[in-house]
Amino acid sequence: MNKIVDTPIVSILIPNFNKADYLKKTLSSLLSQTYNNWECIIVDDESTDSSWETIRFFSNLDSRIKAFIRPKEIGKGANNCRNFAFSKSIGEFVIFFDSDDLLATNCIENRVKSIQNSVADFIVFQGYYWDLQTDYVLMISSKKTFNHVIDDFFSFLPQWLTQSLIIRKEFLIKENLQWNPNTPYFQDIFFNLDLLSKQKNFQVKEDSDWIWRKVDDGTLSKKVHQVNTYFTNEQIGLSYWNALVNHNKNVHFEFLQFCLTRFFNLLQANSASKVSLFPLLAYVDIIKDKKAISWSKYCAIKAIAFIGVFSNSYNIYMGKQIFFRAWKKIILNNYTKPINNHFIIKGISVNASIREQFEI
Repeated sequence: MNKIVDTPIVSILIPNFNKADYLKKTLSSLLSQTYNNWECIIVDDESTDSSWETIRFFSNLDSRIKAFIRPKEIGKGANNCRNFAFSKSIGEFVIFFDSDDLLATNCIENRVKSIQNSVADFIVFQGYYWDLQTDYVLMISSKKTFNHVIDDFFSFLPQWLTQSLIIRKEFLIKENLQWNPNTPYFQDIFFNLDLLSKQKNFQVKEDSDWIWRKVDDGTLSKKVHQVNTYFTNEQIGLSYWNALVNHNKNVHFEFLQFCLTRFFNLLQANSASKVSLFPLLAYVDIIKDKKAISWSKYCAIKAIAFIGVFSNSYNIYMGKQIFFRAWKKIILNNYTKPINNHFIIKGISVNASIREQFEI
């Protein structure tokens, strides 16, 4: 049996902030769906461009598109917008989407058909990373086996993005799964780790049914090399710690590995930057706060970290040499797990079928 048993409501939940240039095509791709029983709840995060005008135009055009401005009391950020949208949803199934992406015309129909013919709590599809102009597209995730999917997410090598999922709403409610509003970056990775910590009963399809629109070449790696504030780095570390705890990992060792590697990679990536690098010390301090290391070892690591931050800030050649050699040989040692946030992708040529699928 491979057909839609009935036509349940599907909730497409979209946060938006200053994506006026992309919203029209995104919402138009919803209106082109072969499956009609859906609602789109789009929450604007107080955009300063013409996003709200576009959103209101489409909500007036089609009552299935429900427009909200994020209430001030819940705090700014895409994760808060997603959680608010979820609280307003009435669908049996949920699709989280972004306001600059596109759905294939049969996306919702195929996803509903797949999850209705399974016992899975969520199903993974594939997506494209494409500028809509060139004849070359990157397919997000080229892996055929998913034996190490959790380890890949922990290595910041996600095998799928959240836009690729259709999820049973009752599963999200039962497990109290929400987007963490305190996670400033890599929200997609940590949300999927939360999903995987609660349920291993999922399926992976090879169909590609959505497009992550390529805006600039730096999109894939920009955030992974960003210095950020001390508080932001601390929150990223805390999100990683919580994910390790949820998965019953070797928490202290893997947390130490993550923090040390991330500090080193960020310092190295920004060694020629004039931006203050002192906020990176959050990755060193948090390993002490979480008791992942003894006080004496923390003092030694903090001292070497200071040399690295100081030498890079003031461009002292000898200090750089001391730091990089000491860090690699003494500190990192076996802590060499890659933290690079590059998605598992493969390139394919764009054909007529792909263009027809997205009406491009």
